[in-house]
Amino acid sequence: ITFSIENTYNCKFFVFGIDKVVTSYYNISGNLLLHLQEENNMRMDEMYKSFGDSTENMQKAIFTSIFVLQNRMQTAGEKIQTQISMKQWLLLAMTVSCPEPRTLTGIGALMGCSRQNIKKLAAALENKGFVRLEHGSSNSVNVELTEKAEQYFGEISYRHAKTFELLFSEFSEKEIKQLFRLYSKLYAGIEMVERYAKEL
Repeated sequence: ITFSIENTYNCKFFVFGIDKVVTSYYNISGNLLLHLQEENNMRMDEMYKSFGDSTENMQKAIFTSIFVLQNRMQTAGEKIQTQISMKQWLLLAMTVSCPEPRTLTGIGALMGCSRQNIKKLAAALENKGFVRLEHGSSNSVNVELTEKAEQYFGEISYRHAKTFELLFSEFSEKEIKQLFRLYSKLYAGIEMVERYAKEL
């Protein structure tokens, strides 16, 4: 993804599943990428053999892989961009996507985090000069990006674009569309889980 302020609406998540690529990020060769793809295919074959025998086991594999991917994405992502953490980066991306006024509560809803957690992330970004926190109406707090944030997006855009290229290199355009639609179903499932948790 190219991280200009004008073109960040569609950027929702920065994900990086091949963490071994990070150490050779700038000069990755075709042979290395092929090796990593073959190694990844072997891992997937092993997973299918272990969990692909029933729908229940596949559900469990998908569920646990969500947390594994999150950990791997965070580890790899914080090697690719070192000035801020992945959660701080996500807050910046969600700030751009959030309709005005961009309040802590509104951004927290997009990120699935409490207002208190968002406030801590935003305060850290303010200390680094990436955002300004301004008081709004009804005791709300608005988040505004600074010029430093815009400059950072421009500087890091190549790494983000390369990351997405590597991450989705195994997908066809049709498969990406399918995955996008399936993710919407997963979000619907999460909403039902959240309602269930509130009822307990």
